[in-house]
Order: sequence, then C-alpha cells, then structure tokens
Amino acid sequence: MCLKVKPIEKKDWQDICLLIEAVNRSDHLDYSLTKEWFDYVLHHSENGLFVAHCKEQLVGLATCMVNTADKGQGVINLIVHPENRKEGVGTALYHRLIEYATETKIEKVFTYVNEALVDALKFVEKKDFTIILYSWKMEMDLTDDHPVLSDHKNIDGEIIFRKAVPSDGNAYRHIIADCFGDYIGDNALEQLLRDPSVRVYLLKYKGDTVASITIQYKENIAQGYLYDVAVIKKYRGRGFGKCLLQRSLLMLKKYQMKTAALLVSGENREALRLYESVGFREVGLDYVMEKKIT
Repeated sequence: MCLKVKPIEKKDWQDICLLIEAVNRSDHLDYSLTKEWFDYVLHHSENGLFVAHCKEQLVGLATCMVNTADKGQGVINLIVHPENRKEGVGTALYHRLIEYATETKIEKVFTYVNEALVDALKFVEKKDFTIILYSWKMEMDLTDDHPVLSDHKNIDGEIIFRKAVPSDGNAYRHIIADCFGDYIGDNALEQLLRDPSVRVYLLKYKGDTVASITIQYKENIAQGYLYDVAVIKKYRGRGFGKCLLQRSLLMLKKYQMKTAALLVSGENREALRLYESVGFREVGLDYVMEKKIT
C-alpha cells in the first residue's frame, strides 16, 4: 500500500470534509469541521495536524492538540476512512502523532473513545492507553419547547450574562483555577477567543464574576458544544450554575442552533443532575484514556 503521511495543507479542506462525512455515516458520529476553525488551526495553531494519502486520496486525519494550561499534555484524535481500515493507515498516523508529541516534549497524551467503537477501543488499548475515567455524552434538542428556559429570572435581579473579551483574562484565569485547579497563562483567554467558532460567556453577580462557560458553535451541524462549565466554589448551591446554562442555551437558540451537547465525568453526579434539570439527556458514553510518552 502506497501511503504518505504529511502535515495538513489548505488544499486538504474539501477532502477532509468528505472524510468526516464518511466516518460519521459509518460510525454514527457527529464530527464536524467549520472552514473558520480549519483556517484558524492552520495559521495560528502550534498543534500537530496530519493527513494520510493513498494514491492521491485522503484516507485519514490525525491531530494532537496541546493543552494550553499544561504544555506537557495533549489530546490526540485519529480517524480513518471506513474503506481503508485495517490497512495500516491508523498505525502510520498514530506513529506520526507520537513522534510529534516526543518532538514537542509532550509527556502525556489523552484520547476519547466512544464505547460503541469496539475496534477503536482495541486499537488504543494495544497502544498501551489505559482508561482513567468515563464521561457521559449528553444532548438537548433546542427545537423543542423547554419550560425551564422560560424560567430564567435574575437572582436578586443582579445577574449579568455577557460575552467575554480579552480584557477579562484575569477573571477567567481565576475561575478556571478555582474550579479545575488549572493555572493557565495570562493570555489563555485571548488565545481561546482567536478561534472564530468559540465564544466564552461570563456570569456576574453584584459586580463579581462568579461563573463562565465556553461554547463552540458548530454551525455546519447546527450544534453548540458546551465545555468548561465553571462556577466559583463559594457561589455554588445558589442557582448560578442553572442560570448559566439557561442563558447559554437561550443564546444557542438565538443563533439557531438545533442541539446542544456536552460531556460530563461519570463521577460527577451533581453535574449530571444539573444538566438533566435543564433538559439534557444521556446519549452515549466516552472513555477517557491516557498514555505516558517515554
């Protein structure tokens, strides 16, 4: 088999879209790629992005996204065209990702594998990945009427929900450190906002920034993906988390997103109940897997 692995180029855009469509049909997934995000990672990202070609056909895609909070960690993802599996494409791409991780001094890589993808799970297990936790995939149909979204009165009438700007960097760093224990760089928010598909929203109460949420707008599939949902510890248990989600979901509806999606750790039952209370439902299970690079 004549196989070439090389860094992504601008001309690969359309072929990558066709690859993603084929993988989504075969594996019942919802991967997406916007032109804005593609252009962003191509020109601004320091991550490892590779494609595999066989006889001029693009048959695989692999990425290693460096953790901005900890440069020693990265998240890898790898997809292969259904017609070219078990031909060594995945292995070739995997080896290139590990080479990249070694070159950039990444010490630990993570990947997410859906429980239904048995072959993918076997593949990463053979590469010495181990399961460290699991996450529930949750979705919400925004085309339905949800009474909870109409009940979003301000707490004491003093809630402000707004889009974050680079000058909010200090407040954002404080929230992430307080909630997740991650100490991110001074320009982390600014870097995050460079991705045109991503927006960060802040919740303020009596002048204090008490919560934040990050949303990636996947316009090609009309889905908003929510992550880093964070409420400062001393403000928890007072309805701010639910308020943050309500305002975020209303924002998604405003921008005509049809579904909202997120992942929640299987151990975080409190968060699971919160998401269910606003209308999310479990639709799948992902394993979070880890490998140390030696």
